[in-house]
Amino acid sequence: MDECRVRGWFIVVGVIGRHRIDRLLGQLEDANEQLVGLSTVDGLTELFNRRALMSESERLFALKRRANHRLAVFMMDLDHFKQFNDRYGHQEGDRAIRIQADIMRQVFKRQTDILGRYGGEEFMAVIEGEHADRFERLAADILEQWKQHAVPNEDSPDSKMLSCSIGVCQGLASDFESIEDMIRKADEALYCAKKQGRARYVMG
Repeated sequence: MDECRVRGWFIVVGVIGRHRIDRLLGQLEDANEQLVGLSTVDGLTELFNRRALMSESERLFALKRRANHRLAVFMMDLDHFKQFNDRYGHQEGDRAIRIQADIMRQVFKRQTDILGRYGGEEFMAVIEGEHADRFERLAADILEQWKQHAVPNEDSPDSKMLSCSIGVCQGLASDFESIEDMIRKADEALYCAKKQGRARYVMG
C-alpha cells in the first residue's frame, strides 16, 4: 500500500471516528438534559417538583428581600381528595391533579411566577406583585376555574363537586425571615380555609 493510500485510509477512519464521537456527544447532551428535567419537573403535572420549587422560591425570595419588594406564597390543596380517589380511582385522581396544574398555568401567567407540586394534592405558587388586591383576584380566579370545570365528587360532604382551598401569605419580603416563614404562614391560612368550609381562600 503506497503512502497516499495509507494517508487516505487514515483520513477516512478519522472522519468516521469523529462522526461517531460527535453522535455520542450529542446523545450524552440529550441524556443530561433529560436528567436535569427529571430532577426539577414533576412527571404528572410538568410543574416544578418540590426540590426545584423550594430552590427557585428561595432564590426569588432573596432577590425580593434585597429589593424590598412584595411577594406572595399561595398554598393550594384539593378538597376531600381521598374520597375522590376512593370513589373514582387513581386515574381520575391523576386527571384532577393535572387539572389543578392547568388552572395554575392559566391563572399565574408571568414568566417570573414559580409554580410547583408541593406534594400529593398540595400545590404552591410564589409570585411577585405590587398590590395585595391582585393576589386576592388570582386566588378567586382559581376557585372560579374549578367551578367551571365542575368535576363531580359525590362522596364529598360539602358541595359534591371537586374544589380547592387556598391559603395566601403576602407582604414585603423583608418583613419575613425566610421563604419557609412565608410558606408556614400560607399553610396556616390554608388550614383556616379548610376549617371555614373549604372551596375558599384565606389571606394570611
